[in-house]
Amino acid sequence: MRPPMKLKQVLRGRWMVDHRPVLCAGPVGAWDGGAVYTPQIIRLPDGRYRMYYTGRSDIANWAIGTAVSADLFHWTKHPDPVLLSGEDWDHQIDFPWPIYASGLYHIFFEAKRLISTPYPVDPVYGRWPGMTVYHMYTRSTGVATSADGIHFEKDPNPPIGPGAAGEWDGNGICASRVYPWGDGYGMYYAGSDSKVARTGLAFSKDLRHWTRYEHNPIMDVGGPGAWDSGSTLFGSVVALDDGYVGIYEGEDGQQMQLGLAYSEDRIHWTRFADNPIVRTEHSYQTHSTFVCAPLLVFHEGTLYLLYTHNAPLDGKEARIEIAALAPG
Repeated sequence: MRPPMKLKQVLRGRWMVDHRPVLCAGPVGAWDGGAVYTPQIIRLPDGRYRMYYTGRSDIANWAIGTAVSADLFHWTKHPDPVLLSGEDWDHQIDFPWPIYASGLYHIFFEAKRLISTPYPVDPVYGRWPGMTVYHMYTRSTGVATSADGIHFEKDPNPPIGPGAAGEWDGNGICASRVYPWGDGYGMYYAGSDSKVARTGLAFSKDLRHWTRYEHNPIMDVGGPGAWDSGSTLFGSVVALDDGYVGIYEGEDGQQMQLGLAYSEDRIHWTRFADNPIVRTEHSYQTHSTFVCAPLLVFHEGTLYLLYTHNAPLDGKEARIEIAALAPG
C-alpha cells in the first residue's frame, strides 16, 4: 500500500533539520565507541523498527550492529555487533541494507579489501613511528543471512563485485540498496571508475545472482561546479501516491550533502531543482564535516529522514540524526 502523499507535497515541503541525534557512539572502549554511521531499518512483525548501522571503535575496526525502536526517536542497542569484518575481500564492512525474504533476514553490505603498509617514518622528525596506513584495493557487495535478525552467517563470496576494467563501475561498488521488484529484486548501487561515483541498477531472482541493467548508470554525476559533480549515491526510495521519490548523497570534492530525485518507474530519475535539501557549512576536506547515508521512512503519516552527520567542530563524531518533512 502506497502512503497517501503526493510528489508535489514532498517537493514543496520543508525539511525540519535541527540535527537532532537519535543514535550516538557508545562509551569509550565499546565496539562502536568511535562513531556510528549509515542507519538502515526494517519493520518487525510486532510493529517496532530494527535498525542496522555501522559502528567502529577506531579507524580500522568496523562492524555492523543493531538497535530497536517503536518511534524512530528512542533506540535500544543490542550490546554486541551482529556482523564483523573479515580477513579477505571484507576487511572493512559498512553500509548495511536489510531485507526480509524467504523466511530469512538478509543484510547486504559494502565490503572493502584493504592493503596495510607501515607509515613511513620522517627521517628528520621521526613522526608517526609504528602507525599503519590502510589502502583500499576493491569494493564489493556482500550478503549475510539470519533466522532471527541477530545471528548472521556471512556468504563466503560477494554476490556482486566491481565491473570490468575500464567500465563506469570497474573500480568498485558500494552503497547497495535492495528492493522487491516485480517477481524478483532490484538493487541500486554506486559504481566508481576511480574518478567519480554514479548510481546503477541490477536485478536478481534469488538475491545471489545479479544482472546489471543494460543502460547503467541510471544517475550520472552533476555537471562541472554542481554540488553532486563528484558522486551520486542513492540512499533510499519510497513509493508515493503518484510516483517515487529517492534521496541520495552528492559530493563535489569539498562537501557531502543530501538531495532528492523523483521518478515514475524507479529507473529514470529527475533531480529536484532546489537540491541539496540537507547542507553542510564546512568543507569535509578541512573539517571532516559531512552528511551522508540518508534513509526515508514513513511513520504514522509523517515522512522522516534518518542520516549520518559528522561534526567534529562541535565536538561530535559521526552520529545518526533525524529530520521530519512538513508537507507543502
